[in-house]
Amino acid sequence: MELPDAIKHVTLFPESDQPDLPAGHPSRRVEVEGVFAILAGGVPNGLVFPESIEEARVEDVVAAVRRLLRDEERERAIWFVPEAASPDDLAQRLLALGMRPNDMPGSEARDALMVCIETPPSQGPAGVVARPAETFEEYLAAQLVTAESFGIDERTRRAIAQRAEQLWPFQFAPGGLQMFVAVADGEIVASGSARFGRSSTYLWGGCTLPDHRGRGAYRALVQARWEAAVERGTPVLTVAAGAMSRPILERLGFSIVGWEDCLLDELDS
Repeated sequence: MELPDAIKHVTLFPESDQPDLPAGHPSRRVEVEGVFAILAGGVPNGLVFPESIEEARVEDVVAAVRRLLRDEERERAIWFVPEAASPDDLAQRLLALGMRPNDMPGSEARDALMVCIETPPSQGPAGVVARPAETFEEYLAAQLVTAESFGIDERTRRAIAQRAEQLWPFQFAPGGLQMFVAVADGEIVASGSARFGRSSTYLWGGCTLPDHRGRGAYRALVQARWEAAVERGTPVLTVAAGAMSRPILERLGFSIVGWEDCLLDELDS
């Protein structure tokens, strides 16, 4: 199926489709020299999403982003660099400026940028219920599922637990990151978030506890977020998929539009 150019664009550059975060949110979304950066509350990272940088200004833009993040006392940045970004050798230029392929736990150095525009064929197995987290306790449990699934270090786990209280009031706020859970036998066994954009819904952080993988919880979470996107009148799901989730998503009707390099920029020097 030939995708409209607008859908290709939001798949390759999902941040271009996102509204600002709601007022009072512990995270901030900042534009620096035409590049979007998300300063996540309670964690030492910044997330950077370039789309188009003038070839002669790459070094200046990187310097400006680094100044911002250091002023915000961030320890590192993760740059998400689609192959479709310009200049077309942007990833190589960033590596030459001291970045390296992302090797943080729970992350990969290269993702497939995927999109789904039709109802996924599977709703997940009976006995698994996927829906938005309804209470703070569910929200916190979902955050800890993420930490357990990705083998995140103890320091970051504590930070995740601490910031859950700050994030929970924005669970259903427009522009925020909404957490979904998959429940089996009364236990939250998987979680995944959604950011509802102007024309699409971006999936973020889907994960399942190791003992429950292969039982359909991930599929159920995709279906629940599709239904939420349809309710909002934007039946388009986009995602940056790693090696584990990519085959599942392809079976659910997602197609690869492009690829991105994920680069780590240490800011302690």
